[in-house]
Amino acid sequence: MDIVRELEQLPNTIRKYRTSEILNIFGIPIDWDHYIWQNGAGVNFIVHPEKKPYVIISCHHDTCEQDSSPGANDNASAVAVTIDLMKRFQEKRLANIGVMGLFFDEEELGCKGSEAYVRRHKKELAKVLGVYNVEMVGSGNIAALWPLNQESDGLLLRSLEEQARYQATPVIRVPHVAMRNSDHRRFLEAGVKDAFCLTMISEVDLAVAREYEEARAKRKSDKDLQTIMDRAPIFRNYHKPTDKSEFLSEESMKLASDLLYGAILRVDENRGK
Repeated sequence: MDIVRELEQLPNTIRKYRTSEILNIFGIPIDWDHYIWQNGAGVNFIVHPEKKPYVIISCHHDTCEQDSSPGANDNASAVAVTIDLMKRFQEKRLANIGVMGLFFDEEELGCKGSEAYVRRHKKELAKVLGVYNVEMVGSGNIAALWPLNQESDGLLLRSLEEQARYQATPVIRVPHVAMRNSDHRRFLEAGVKDAFCLTMISEVDLAVAREYEEARAKRKSDKDLQTIMDRAPIFRNYHKPTDKSEFLSEESMKLASDLLYGAILRVDENRGK
């Protein structure tokens, strides 16, 4: 939560530099990956893996400035969890795989940072086992994985769901979301099939999600679908001036970190068989 409080309210021009400073404070080495792409310019931060193949844990460090959002849940909560995971994997060296951390710029402007990264580093993607993209993990105790359906499969997905069962953490696959896609999409488009988002939600969010799916199946209008989704607590402060740390939970972020940490340990164990 301290990291979230450090980042919320900061404009993106300062927020990115503060993110890099926090990584340095924790002794996590990063490369600055500057880019100019499609009328956008920014910087992604890369924590390089120790070995290949590797799993990517990604998040975006920018917030939705045009909506005056302080960006606590979206997406400082995910930055905090990703930093925590980088710290944990510094202390726990894996036997068979590496772990890369990616902190993307300009997700809120059309995922420009992740698109620039994938285009620049496309040749390296052959060594990527998959991508856990972290989005809005500051509230709730249910892991929502999106966009995934019952036919979705992959080592990262199976490992995360196994870890969720071990931790007794409820987990749900969400095939459709009201918000636009996030940075995992660029990896899917480039052929990395085991790439998806993790978001923490509540029981009320889950009930709304089910109602949304039922309405969608009945071909309800976009306006009706949006009305349903607006009742979900996770969207109460989404892209709004009220997206503040006071509405978040330390326990939710720890739950997300533990879930991803355990899942990656399982991926490593599986690769050693």
